[in-house]
Amino acid sequence: MDTVKIKFTDFAETSFQAERHWVWHTLKKRYRVELSDSPDFLFYSTWGLDFLNYDCVRIFCGGEPVSPNFNECDYAFGFEPIAYNDRFMQYPVGDSDSPGLYDIGESIQDRSKVKPQMFDRKFCNFVYSQDWMGDAAGYRRDFCKALMQYKHVDCPGLILNNMPAGSIAERRIGGPTGPVSPDWSNGKLEFLKNYKFTIAFENTALAGVTTEKLVQPFQSYSIPIYWGNPDVTKLFNPKAFINCNDYNGDFDAMIARVKEIDEDREKYLEMLAQPPLRPDFDFHRAEKAEEFLFRIIERGNRPFSKDTIHISSSFRLREDLRVTREKLDHANEMLEQYGCAYDSNSWKLLRKMQRFADSKWGYLPKKLFLFLLGAYRKVKGAVSKS
Repeated sequence: MDTVKIKFTDFAETSFQAERHWVWHTLKKRYRVELSDSPDFLFYSTWGLDFLNYDCVRIFCGGEPVSPNFNECDYAFGFEPIAYNDRFMQYPVGDSDSPGLYDIGESIQDRSKVKPQMFDRKFCNFVYSQDWMGDAAGYRRDFCKALMQYKHVDCPGLILNNMPAGSIAERRIGGPTGPVSPDWSNGKLEFLKNYKFTIAFENTALAGVTTEKLVQPFQSYSIPIYWGNPDVTKLFNPKAFINCNDYNGDFDAMIARVKEIDEDREKYLEMLAQPPLRPDFDFHRAEKAEEFLFRIIERGNRPFSKDTIHISSSFRLREDLRVTREKLDHANEMLEQYGCAYDSNSWKLLRKMQRFADSKWGYLPKKLFLFLLGAYRKVKGAVSKS
């Protein structure tokens, strides 16, 4: 069994665990995998620029709705339905911590568990932990508020929270910046089972980006109220969910459709019993992604030529960063010459003075100092004129 040296970088530092990533598990099927700072294959994501420091084969793993830049990477996994020789593989997964489409099996099409009493469950839920990342993160919050004008929506997450702690499994271990809990996905699925509907809005509307937000309600027999991927019905059965993309941002029309289904037992159960995916859905995406990864490894550490004439935006970005670093280094040298380096006693004293001035105890002394400084400047100006 051959040894493969790899490294992961520019993933979310607080939550990323290499041993949980699907790339790690896949490679372990055929190779001895070694994490190395001198890798043959670098896997990187969207949360930094450290990948620019490596000259080996770079593989972009887009766990967010970000398009790959082939002036920077040799291969890419991403959401969008694009083709680039044998260097790109679409995998519409949620992310490395969520079930997403990557885990979908044909059993999801079996809706024999639908029972009439499912119509009598609680109305709807909204499970989100942030409303700032993505051009639609605030949009889904606003939709939830609008839907609450019709009926109460349970919100156990950080956004619009109206439920006690413990109502749903904790997403992260040790607080909001900790690693994702291994119990999170199953806990969320159990929570969703209690509701007729689940608000399932993506962070953004990008072709091909369909995450666990749509899949998990189907897995829990809760009808998704979905917004996001404009091409979602190329994969999913439009009769199985409420597709808010059809209403051009009209909340009233979206809510009218929800109300129509919510108040009609026959229509609700008919939609709930629909198979979530189209009959021609490809259930072998996982195997194809794995084979693509194996082909990358078998080709060896042979990077492609990228941006050979140095005119891409990424090259200019690197140059800007290099120039900025040089300017900062020069500024630090000048500060050291004058005894004002960041770690010097003079600098530490200035920082202490600033913290005191910004505190409640420093308010009056700071005001007095600024008054005296202003008076001094006026006197100095009057003297100079005379």
